[in-house]
Amino acid sequence: MRPLPSRAYHLTLTSNLPSIEQYGLLSTRALRVRPDLGIPAAAERALARPGHRAARVALSDGVTLNDQAPMPPTALARCLVDMTPDDWYALVDGKVFFWLDGERLARLRHAARTTGQTILVVDVASLLARHGGGAA
Repeated sequence: MRPLPSRAYHLTLTSNLPSIEQYGLLSTRALRVRPDLGIPAAAERALARPGHRAARVALSDGVTLNDQAPMPPTALARCLVDMTPDDWYALVDGKVFFWLDGERLARLRHAARTTGQTILVVDVASLLARHGGGAA
């Protein structure tokens, strides 16, 4: 087993930082159930059920959900086993993603081609110690 990396990275839009500072990193599923979130009607419809987000969704509190354009349902249907594309989107929407490799993070950042990106750097050992985990 490989040793744990010392750092993990999370790429977000800079406009999402106030929400992250206030509530922490939340998955799309967690954002759906956040009672204090004033969601505009169009965004509410987009968040009503898991499914493909072809475009970004802007919420009224400044949070922007990334699109899932690189994961179209037709492509997913060809490669998923024992799950539908909607099942996949529901699974993904319940997660917050971190990158452990700086090069892969750089490729993602470049592929997103979005201005106003922020990289959050997490000390893995401190995070695990804080939450009762530990490195083996």
